[in-house]
Amino acid sequence: MKLTTKYSIVALLVKMGLADMTMQKKELEYIYFVGQKLGLDINEIMDIMDHPEQHPLQIPYETTDRLVVLYHLLHHMNIDGDMANEEIHLIKETSLKLGFRPELTNEVILQMHQSVKQQLTEEMLLQKLKVFFN
Repeated sequence: MKLTTKYSIVALLVKMGLADMTMQKKELEYIYFVGQKLGLDINEIMDIMDHPEQHPLQIPYETTDRLVVLYHLLHHMNIDGDMANEEIHLIKETSLKLGFRPELTNEVILQMHQSVKQQLTEEMLLQKLKVFFN
């Protein structure tokens, strides 16, 4: 995955955290976790957090990478246990940009909402969504 794409994913998570006008500690920790998982260092993550608008969404080429972006957004939305309308709107808007049909997005939101109780992992969600790509 290109570096600009990694930066844009972190910036997108920052925008998600600010969508409901509150950035909680758990949300910040998740942004750092994802950034580090993507191979970014703390300074890069902090710079992106200070200037998320400088990192517009870069669409990954691979479908799996695009699903991972969607997963991170959904997981971030569930961190505070509240699915704010602003967050859902951002997910639906981003999902369309990523090339996913609205039916997929709605199913993913439903699955992710249910996953709060089930602790749905990234791999489990990807497995459930494969029906949309067969």
